[in-house]
Amino acid sequence: MKILVSIAIMFASLISSAQTINVGITGSNPPFTLTDDQTHHYSGFDIDIMNEVSKRMNVNFNYVQMKFKDFFPAIENGRVNLAVDSIIITPDRKKKYLFSMPYLVSKVQFLTNKSSPINTPSDIVNKRIGVRQSTQFKGLFSKLYNNNVHISVYDQISDVFNALSENKVDAIIINSDAAQYWLSNNDNQYKPLGLPIPLGMGFGVIAKQGQNDLIKRVNKALQGMESDGSYLKIYSTYFN
Repeated sequence: MKILVSIAIMFASLISSAQTINVGITGSNPPFTLTDDQTHHYSGFDIDIMNEVSKRMNVNFNYVQMKFKDFFPAIENGRVNLAVDSIIITPDRKKKYLFSMPYLVSKVQFLTNKSSPINTPSDIVNKRIGVRQSTQFKGLFSKLYNNNVHISVYDQISDVFNALSENKVDAIIINSDAAQYWLSNNDNQYKPLGLPIPLGMGFGVIAKQGQNDLIKRVNKALQGMESDGSYLKIYSTYFN
């Protein structure tokens, strides 16, 4: 009997393990992912989306917090099976990784301090621009400014804003939804420069090449959420 119980426990453990999927997030990119430092609870638009996806896939998502630049090697070496955190789908990235269907339009926005003399995107020429590492802005800077800007790279979004507040950079560029969050929650400390600029093919969930079945299951869940109104309910919680 003890042997049978041991075997049953072993198989239960294997089944449980098989149903756990590791998902990379930064946990520091509001309103997409946020972390409560005391409870270590994750929240945000992307977290709510993925929690609903996990229910529909009948799996458990184990969120693994890391820097944005570490998503791609973590996917490649198997540390995580998926990653999500306003990751822009681009042709270059699609050559190396699998993406889900887009779950949100991707746009970017220039910001600067409210007191800055910079008032338009054209004023950014030859200025210092803060960006988060591994973001896809190189082509945009080439198109808009013929690379006549000075780029400062930071690990986290919070580091980008700290650099702006400390005048280490003249302006920053982040995705437009995150920009709206910071504008709305910082007592008029920042101002937008121009309108949001479309970039890439939307935000997607990323996986390693070859994980076609996994991405198909994610897509099926996302499509179901769109069809029954669950996606719109989550979206309305975070965005107007």
